[in-house]
Amino acid sequence: MLIFRNLGQPKPDHWLGLIDGLYAISMTLMAIELPKFFLDILKEHSSNPGSLLPQALAVMLHVSSYLIFFLILYEIWTFHKSILISVLAINRSINLFTGLILVIIGFMPPIVTFIVEEKSQWILGQNQVDLKEMHMVVFVLFALIACLYGLLGLMASQAKASPKHEPAQPSQAHLPLNHGQAHFLAVCEQATYQRSLAFLGFALITLISIFYTNLIIPANFLMAIYVVFSFYQDELLGIFRGKSW
Repeated sequence: MLIFRNLGQPKPDHWLGLIDGLYAISMTLMAIELPKFFLDILKEHSSNPGSLLPQALAVMLHVSSYLIFFLILYEIWTFHKSILISVLAINRSINLFTGLILVIIGFMPPIVTFIVEEKSQWILGQNQVDLKEMHMVVFVLFALIACLYGLLGLMASQAKASPKHEPAQPSQAHLPLNHGQAHFLAVCEQATYQRSLAFLGFALITLISIFYTNLIIPANFLMAIYVVFSFYQDELLGIFRGKSW
């Protein structure tokens, strides 16, 4: 790959600025849509004050979608950055996985915005939504998130085989990670794979609803359950496991 020809074996510093910037832009793109939506809701309320409940539901949908999407992206960012800074030199596989993750992250805001806007218009009675098409888009969203966590798991697996310290001599080019670093990467690998399986499960549930159109699966509800479980896993699983994923 060209980057390796020009930079040799790139360090995490070559990626971190781009990663921070792209995640920040993705999070911001969702927030940018909120003021416009609130103005549209105010205009809708002025012209139709009797539809307060649908309008309130649409506002809750937008705000909750942004919060959930922000928290999931934040978690993905923390895994991504933690894995990268655990190794000094990035091999070709880690470089490829990082590139694929950034590509998927770039597609996330428009997909989420499309889902939220279509559902909001349906709640407000402004258009008729094809539930099968909507479930298909939600399925794609869940599948992409599952891919993100799966790629992070592959990165952690590759990082365990990468050197942590810059070699002083060529013979030291493959110094193993110390026990703490290897354990941390193993925990990250397990955690990201488990999260990937969770979103694959959500995708499967949504796929079932595509063929059974009477079954409406609220994507926000599934992701809200995931967020609560992920961020409070120590408290929820402590009785049975005594440790986090």
